[in-house]
Parts: sequence; structure tokens; C-alpha cells
Amino acid sequence: MSALILLLIYRAETRTSLHHLAKALNISTAYVAMMLKGERAIPPAMEVKIRALTAALKTPISLTILRAKLEQRLSRTLSEKELVALIPLVVAHVPLMEDLLADNLGQGDAPSSLHSDLPDFEIATALSGLSSLADILAEEPDLNPEQRVQFQRGIQREAARLKNLLKLRARPAAQPQPQAIARAEVRADRFVDEVFLAQGYYFPDLEIEADLIVRRTQRHGPLGTFALVTRLETDLGRTVIWREGAGMAAAAVRSIATQDPPSPIELDPSLAQAQLRFRLAQFLAAQEAKVLLDRLVMAAHPPDPHCAIQLKRALIAYLAAAMFMPYAPFLAAAQAQRYDIDWLARHFGCSFDQVCHRLIALRKPGQAGVPFGMLRISPAGHTISRITIPGLALPDQRAGCPLWAAYGALQRPGETLTQLAELPDGERFLLIGRTTAGPRAHYGQPRRLTAVMLACDWAYGHALIYADAHDPARQASLTPVGHSCTTCPRDTCESRVGNLISPKF
Repeated sequence: MSALILLLIYRAETRTSLHHLAKALNISTAYVAMMLKGERAIPPAMEVKIRALTAALKTPISLTILRAKLEQRLSRTLSEKELVALIPLVVAHVPLMEDLLADNLGQGDAPSSLHSDLPDFEIATALSGLSSLADILAEEPDLNPEQRVQFQRGIQREAARLKNLLKLRARPAAQPQPQAIARAEVRADRFVDEVFLAQGYYFPDLEIEADLIVRRTQRHGPLGTFALVTRLETDLGRTVIWREGAGMAAAAVRSIATQDPPSPIELDPSLAQAQLRFRLAQFLAAQEAKVLLDRLVMAAHPPDPHCAIQLKRALIAYLAAAMFMPYAPFLAAAQAQRYDIDWLARHFGCSFDQVCHRLIALRKPGQAGVPFGMLRISPAGHTISRITIPGLALPDQRAGCPLWAAYGALQRPGETLTQLAELPDGERFLLIGRTTAGPRAHYGQPRRLTAVMLACDWAYGHALIYADAHDPARQASLTPVGHSCTTCPRDTCESRVGNLISPKF
């Protein structure tokens, strides 16, 4: 959860004034006011202070659960502004949140009373904005005349937006519109998303276990194919069979999490070294950390065996990545090289997409990296996996905006594409897209091509080497994008699905 959200929750829970909040953080009240309004980015050092100050809050976990449930119903990611609008509701009902979620969001197809449609979210956001701006003007004695005028204009802007929204709400609809999205059957990948989201994409127990596995394996030499195979065969009694085409089917990959009792490991020698080492590490992690993995899966209360298997696979992959990219050295290298993925892949002996996944996990409180979201798609545009971030709705199944770097990367295989993308509401994100391809065992055999896209808020652009090619002051550097064609208000976009349909003759 972002430091801004935590700060807003802290102020709502404790009813702390701006003056006392600034004193607790050892900064000026004007700077606190700017941070609360989103006018100033929160630097890493200040984020550490905020997380320490808000460590005892009760609301964040309730907000996290509510957000996951609402996103499930709405089929889109809630923006930071929409989460801000929910904070007063959650803070006021912390003791009742469990029952509230179960009654309104947990069962059946009944519509949720908690802002279940877009107009409600927009109205709540406008009200929250008005309240926040009014509080700042009332409590902040140190605002200079220019800042005070800026906040007064903000109040006028939010008031006008709220007035228009209320007019639209009062206008009778020409045709009845559905007010709720039917709750789809719980899918395993969505369950895994919720577990990782609630955990903040960081598992300290797995980080510790990865270090222990590496130390035991390195008795046989550097952490490479030889040491991994020796550890599996000599110490753990597993048989590794090398056979062309072995272990490539989806069923073989799924079996990593389900082999009990352990069976022989079949691997294809044509796999790239990064893929081969990672696959061996997954088998090793699944066996060495079986007790820990089972405990983490049970703690998540999976609704069915398929969800349990999917979660265990995701945890095994996390553990394998932590083995090759230890948290502290990897974070230090990423920051020193300004998140140059190619450099990190070469230095740690991993693939491009493995590095991308590891970057997502740099969420350790007090030692966090840039918060990334990620999207992986097939050549047909179908979503294979996604990790969301506030403000950028990544598609669950359907395709997203065709202008995103992920889709552009499919047209230019092997190249790294970057974008300074601007959404219709003005929010900006840095997008990094590139294709990855599986091995080809024979001539003429197609390679499994996918595209990976990393995304982060433009506020973190200064930390990434990929932002150097973009100047937000130049309109030519901006790529106007949307979340998807079905929800994007850019009616004249040449890439819009409806604008690409050929006329019937």
C-alpha cells in the first residue's frame, strides 16, 4: 500500500492536525499539505518515516481486502483517487468490515452497496477532494498567497466537477442500465493475485528460505546447472533425465508443485541456461521448502485444490527467483544501474522476464524499490498474467489498450520499447515492453512468443534509465492511451476497435 494512502488513513484514524503530523515527520506543514494533495512525490527516506509512523494502523488490511473484492466485481483496477474516497468508509467501520464484506461482496450476484458503479466512485472522489482541500486551507497557516490561490482554484474545480456529476446522476436514463457486474466464478489466478496483493508482493519467509537453500547448494560449487543437479541427485535422491522435448508441456511445469512422492525430473537440454537453471531451482525449492510452502498455502485458505496448486506454483517461482537474485544485492544493483533490465539479467544470469518478476517483489518495508506493475500477453493479445498498480487498470482476460508498449513489442520482437503514457484523466506512467521467446528444439518448430510489460508511475521516472528518452514537457513525448477500448473516452483514436471495423459492402 502506498505511503500516501497510509498517511491519509493515519490522519483519518487519529484525527491528527496537519501541524502535529508535520511535527511527527519533522517537515514543514506546507510540505505535508502538498504530499496529502499529491502535489509532491514522497521521497524514499520520507516513505520510511511514514511506514514507521503508521505501523500500528488497523485500517490498511481492511482496505486491501475491500479493494481486491471491488476490483473483482468491477473488472478493473481502482485508482489511488478511488481508494482515497473509500478511506473514510473503512476507517469508520473497521470492527464491522469483515461482516460488511461477507454480506455485500462475498456471495452471490447481489450488487454491492459500497460504490459498485463508476459514478459513485467519481462522486465520492470529488467529495473527498473537496474535504481534503478545505482542511488544508483551514489548518495550514504557512501557505503563501500563491499556494492559497492554488488550493482555492482546486476547490472550485472539484465543486464544478461534483455539480456536473450530480446533474448526470439525476438525469433519467433513456434505457435501463445494469448497476452491478455479476460475480464470476472464483478463478485460481485471481485467487493468487489476491494473496500476493494482501502480502504486498513480498514474502520474508521465502527470502530467508532462499538464502538457506543457496548456501546448501553452493557446497557443490557456484549456483549453476552442475551444483543444482548435484544437489538434487546426490543429496536429495532425485533423478534428472535429459531428453529432447522433455518438460516443455504445460502439464510438466504444473507437476513441479504436485509431485508427491517425487518422480524423476525430465529436462530438455535445448533450454536456454537461464530457463534451465530456473527450472532446476523450482524443483529444488519445491522439495527443500515443502513444509514452508504448504504452511503458506494453508494460511491463505484456498477455496479449492486447484487454487492451492496455483498458489504453490507461484510461491515456488518466487522462491526460485530469490535464489538467483538475493534481495539486498539485487536491490542495490537495480538502483545503481537505474533498473537497467538487460544489465541485471546479464549480471545475475537470468532472463529478461525473470528479472521483471523479481523487480515486482522489491516491496520490503523500509527497503523497497520502485513499485512496478506487470502485464504478460500472448501474441493474440490475451492476458497470461498481471500484477496491478494503483491508477493503471491491467486487463484480467480481455485485451487492454492497443497503444500500450506490450502490444507494440509484439510487432518489434527483441526490441525494448518505452513509453511515457498519459491516461484520459491525466495520470502518467512509464511503460517498458519487450518480447520473450521459448526455445526451438527443431528447425521449423514455432517458438512460444510472449510480451512482457513493466509499468510504474511517472513520479518514479527519475530512478529509471528508460525515462531518459522522454520529456514530459514535450507533447510529442506523450502517448495518449486508455485502459481499454470499451472504457476509453478517446472516441477519435485511430487504434480504437470501433474505428478499425471495415464498412460492409
